[in-house]
Amino acid sequence: MNIAVLSDIHANYIAFRKVIEFLKTKDIDAICLLGDYSGEFAGVQETFDLIYELQTQYQVYIIKGNKEDYLMCGIGDKHPEWDAYPSTVGMIRYNHNSMREKDWEFIKSLSETLTVKMDGTEELFLCHGSPRAVKEKIYEGTPKNKDILHATQAKYILCGHTHRCMNFEEHGKHVFNPGSVGDSLDDGKHEYSTFMILHSVGKEWEGEHFCLQQDLDELVEDMMNHQLHDIAPYWSLCTEACMRGVATSNGEILERAMEITEEETGKCNWPAIPEEYWARAFRESVIDRNPEIYKEMRLKIK
Repeated sequence: MNIAVLSDIHANYIAFRKVIEFLKTKDIDAICLLGDYSGEFAGVQETFDLIYELQTQYQVYIIKGNKEDYLMCGIGDKHPEWDAYPSTVGMIRYNHNSMREKDWEFIKSLSETLTVKMDGTEELFLCHGSPRAVKEKIYEGTPKNKDILHATQAKYILCGHTHRCMNFEEHGKHVFNPGSVGDSLDDGKHEYSTFMILHSVGKEWEGEHFCLQQDLDELVEDMMNHQLHDIAPYWSLCTEACMRGVATSNGEILERAMEITEEETGKCNWPAIPEEYWARAFRESVIDRNPEIYKEMRLKIK
């Protein structure tokens, strides 16, 4: 039995479609989707349409991620005073405004965790972050893993959220993380979609990781056509920089922008992060450290 495991698409429907075409060449019995279907890229509706199509072709097990929580909590359609901080809330607003009624009904139907049992095999526990929380990250060898991993009875845990591939055993549990279809943070794989296929071996499961190179020119062109660099200026710049291999993430640059805000004003209450402090954080994290990568980038602040 073969189960494809995908996570963290982040509205990168171009990469998602390519992964689906690859899976059609494999003998796949089911697909697990581990959350974060919207996010940093332009194709919110296209991503959901691909999921709906998959449901007509395969047995698909689906849970929600933290991005789905962001959509549901009202950030996208409330607090007009936050419009002054487009790099912080612009993509959340864009994702919210891209949703159709059927997409809202779909994400409302999703749970945070799911247990999957195939005939004759050990059950699989699906979560986005960890068995305890949708935003909690699991990394190999951390002291808190004993408590995290024993939050479920299942021997096999499938998780995402870190955008990094993992396959390890600790405390009698086996953790699989497929990485990210839309936005990999694995060293040397920023330009790739990462995912995995689980193979049953008797009652047990073995994981095989895959990566497919993305077409960055097509992806950035799509971002430009949807004006994401106007909607969420520095956030979108960070996205392209990460895709081109900058050794950081949007979240890390956001943290630096928040630090600068607190240094300059004495406080930082998210999302009140002025664009000038985003600019400084982006320069420190990307331009100064990676001038050659920045020269390659097509998204620019006007």
